[in-house]
Order: sequence, then structure tokens, then C-alpha cells
Amino acid sequence: MPSSHTRKEIRQQLLKRRLYRTRWPIVSTFTGAGSATTAIKDTRLSPAALDKDIVKAWIYITSSPVTAGPAIGEVARVTDVDFDNNEVNVAPAFTAIPESGQEYEIHYRGEFHPQMLNELINESLDALESTRLIPITEITDGDMVSAGTSSWGNTTNAIVQKNATNVRHGDYSLYVQATATPGYVQTNDVFIPEKTGILCSADVYIPTAGFKARLVLYDVTNGAELDSGTSETLGWSTITFTHNATSSTKRVALRLEAKTSQDIVYFDHAILLKMGDTEFPFPTSAEWHYNTKKVFYYPIGTGITAGVSSNSFRIGEFGAKFWSHFEVERDEDAVVPYRLTVENKVTTKPLWAAVDVTYPNLSADTDTTVAPIEILIDLIYATLLETLGADAHENDDHESGLAYEQRADRLRQKIITLREFREVETIIKGAFR
Repeated sequence: MPSSHTRKEIRQQLLKRRLYRTRWPIVSTFTGAGSATTAIKDTRLSPAALDKDIVKAWIYITSSPVTAGPAIGEVARVTDVDFDNNEVNVAPAFTAIPESGQEYEIHYRGEFHPQMLNELINESLDALESTRLIPITEITDGDMVSAGTSSWGNTTNAIVQKNATNVRHGDYSLYVQATATPGYVQTNDVFIPEKTGILCSADVYIPTAGFKARLVLYDVTNGAELDSGTSETLGWSTITFTHNATSSTKRVALRLEAKTSQDIVYFDHAILLKMGDTEFPFPTSAEWHYNTKKVFYYPIGTGITAGVSSNSFRIGEFGAKFWSHFEVERDEDAVVPYRLTVENKVTTKPLWAAVDVTYPNLSADTDTTVAPIEILIDLIYATLLETLGADAHENDDHESGLAYEQRADRLRQKIITLREFREVETIIKGAFR
């Protein structure tokens, strides 16, 4: 499992390990209340060196006030040192007097504002990609990529919300709690040509013995259930089935159901595909046509028949299998710029796509990312070195400018090597000869 890191941790690692390795302190706490909103007090700041080391540095607040101090993210610049009061004066004024115990950062290089570093963290996250496994489906938000439930508002006797704990793929599953029997949420309608075969599938998680999950193919045209699958297996299982619609069925939807009042179940995804199709909506997580890497499927496991289970199967008996070569249809100025087409038609196997996606941006110090922190810090530092190089050239100091650029180039080459190494990591099985 990749380690997660907060924006605060990433920024402070950048300060300590790259920008200000020879400076101290970098991260500290106020040891007393300032005499005004324009003063800070910290006994770790040695008065003998303050006038040279800290003047023009940025002071960045990184913890909440105990009672009424400045807020997280407030920034002020050191203007001078008050030796008589053992304080550091700053401008502009904080919104409140800095409190004893509040944490802050010292950004010694005045040309690098703390918010600039926060922006560079997001720019670097945009430059990095990770591979995600996304179900191919005609259900809106059937891949559960979105954190919200705006696509899951058509509920009956049910409470629905996204869950980030009981998840097999991606970041979220859909929590469904029945408030009466049955409780369900119905998806968007999908238009069906007459006499079309329909493939339905979902991975479901049941946390408590006796709870039951049900996946229903619902005929919106005629107001009737067409087919369904049920699981009462504790933990994860797959519900998968196919149905051949009659000529009277024009529109269908899926119902994700907690079968009995107070049952709680989780749906990892919701797949609905028309059998025989070769063209699908482009995965919503992929930003560009070249982000799709492969189309595959998970073989269906052993059937589960205990209790009321039907069309329910074990998970984890087989790994992912290649399904088909694919192409991305590009119409980049159109309302729908990309479509995914495969050589092999949909049969009875739910299809998935492996896509490369950028890491989400971080908007607060407590936000986290699983992006590799070493690569992330090096990317940011390389950009800062290039900035220093450009500034040196502007001041006709071309020797320094070239030195900064060469350091940035070496760092970017290191990043390329690290990324390539990570991509080819694998496990080799079998006998060696």
C-alpha cells in the first residue's frame, strides 16, 4: 500500500531536505505570545544571528490557534529584529497576536513565497500519473470515481453515500442502507435496441451476517424487474448476470439494493453493457486519449448458492486477463471528444480499462496524496532551480544561471530514471535455469 503524505508534510520535507538544509530552525513553535500582531516570539531564534539569517524571510502559520491566534495559512514577512524584546517583527500584521504553542515555518528565501510552493506541489502532482483500474459501463458514476452522490439521488427507502473504507477499486464505493424493505437506489436510464442482450455486474461488500445485497435490472419502459442477483456472503463477492431483453423493452436501469430493512451493503461499482457492442464511453478518469493502457476482464469465480444467493460468485480466484486490443476514436473538438472501441465484442464478461490518471490536487495542509514523495519533492526542487537560473540570467549572471540549469537537468534525469524503474517493477515466478 503506497504511503500517503499531507501537503504540509511534503512542503516541510522540501524545506528541510532541499531548500534550507543548512538552516535552523525551519519548523518551530512560538514559545510566547507576541507583543502585537506584527511580532512573533520564539526562544529558538538566536538573537545574535537574526539580523542576517531571518530578515526578509516568510513566516507561515501551520497550526490552528489555541484560543485566538492567527489562522493556518497566514503569511507575513520578517522586517527586522527587536533585540530589546527578543522578538521578530513582521509585516503585514497577522489577524491576531501569534499564540504560544502555534506551529510555523520559516521560509528563508524571500523569492519563494509559501503559497508558491503549495502551487508547485499541485503542478507537480499534475505532471505525475498513476495507473487506475476503471470499469467500463454505461452507468453514470458507475465507476464510483466521484466523491459525491449527485448521480445517486433516485432512492427508495434508502440512505446512500460514498464510502472510502470498504473499497476494492478506486477511491469510493456506494454505501446503501435500507430504511424499509427493500431499500434501493436506481441509476440513470440506458436506451436499449430491441432484443438486446444486457450484461450486469457489481462487486458487493456485506459487513454483517444476515445482510443481503441485490443487483436488479429494471425495465423502465414497462415498470418491471427483468432479472437480478443476490448475495449474502460476508465480505466481498461478485453479482453478475446477463438478460436478453424483448422488443417491448426500450429503457433499462440498475437498482442497487439492500434487501431488508436496516441492511447495510456496499457496491464497489455498477456495470451495465449491451452485449455485442464494441464502442463505449471513454473512461471518465482519463484526461487524454493516450492515457488508456489496456482493456481486460476478471474471470468469474465459483458460484455461491448458500441461502438466497443467486448469480453470486467468489472474488479472487483468478487474476485479470487480457480481453481485446483497442483504439481510441478522436474527435477532439466535439462534445464527446473520445470513444473507446475494442476488437472483441462484449459477451458475458464485465470489461475494465487500465488508465493513467494524474494525482488529485491538494487544497489544504491536511489533504493527502499517495504520489511518491521523493519524486514529487525532486520535481518541485527542479522547477525552483530553473526559476533561480532564469532570475540569474535576467541579472546577467550567466555563470550562476547555467549552474542552476545544470543542477535542474541532473535532477530531472534522476526523476526519469526513478519513474522508469518503478514502472518495470514486477514479480518473476517459476523455476530458474
